[in-house]
Amino acid sequence: MIMRFSDRAANVLRHAYAVATSYGVNYVGTEHILSGIMA
Repeated sequence: MIMRFSDRAANVLRHAYAVATSYGVNYVGTEHILSGIMA
C-alpha cells in the first residue's frame, strides 16, 4: 500500500519515528506523533 503525505505530515512522522527509536521502542505511538506535531 502506498501512502502519500504532505511534507509537513511526513516531517511529523519522521520526528515521531526518531523519538520512538531514541526511547528504544519498536512502535510509533500517539505520544510520539504528538511530539512530532509539537516539534
